Amino acid sequence: MFELISPNVPRPIIHMHDEVPTRLWKLHPSLEEGVFYKSNAAGVAARNEATPAHAPTAAGSLHWFYSVAELRTALKARRWSYNNNNNCPLIVSDDKNVMIAVMTGDKDTGRREGYPRNQGIKGVVLDKAIKRNLELFVGREAGTVGTELWVFLYHVEVGGEIRMELSLPASFVRGKIMGWKERIIFSPMNSRAEPIVVPSFPNVDIDFEVTRKQV
Repeated sequence: MFELISPNVPRPIIHMHDEVPTRLWKLHPSLEEGVFYKSNAAGVAARNEATPAHAPTAAGSLHWFYSVAELRTALKARRWSYNNNNNCPLIVSDDKNVMIAVMTGDKDTGRREGYPRNQGIKGVVLDKAIKRNLELFVGREAGTVGTELWVFLYHVEVGGEIRMELSLPASFVRGKIMGWKERIIFSPMNSRAEPIVVPSFPNVDIDFEVTRKQV
């Protein structure tokens, strides 16, 4: 299988720290950091419900299920729409310009110098969406319009740190995203730390607390 990558795709543009709120707002006015932190906080809370009696993969699965649900619920309240193409849970902006998928990423997720990839093998839905991204990259100057697929990647370290980014894939090989056009990297959150206060755009604070259930 050949690599779906365009020679016109440059090295990724990376946004971090103070650049993140502004870039999210430009991507879509309803997007802000707190939505993504709350999504992962819901996932962590669900992950912490897993016990030794659960299947070995339960913690990771619960994290993903609840992160997806929290993000889609929050954006649905902001006039986005659910899209379950081939059972792939996506969320699409009201202007149809942006579509977001939630995926677990590898250890390079959230690292500026890293080359992150999705952890699990993905199929035809992602393949078609990234091909469409490439068409948009090439055709934008000619006025081509369409829906860009962005991926909310997160990676959980054994020590509790969770790294996250919202990124625009640019190449796809054998079920893996191999390259990115743009990466919006969030500051890490720690699932074992005190509650984190997340600044929203422009000046609203969103608090959340992650606690471990005693079993």
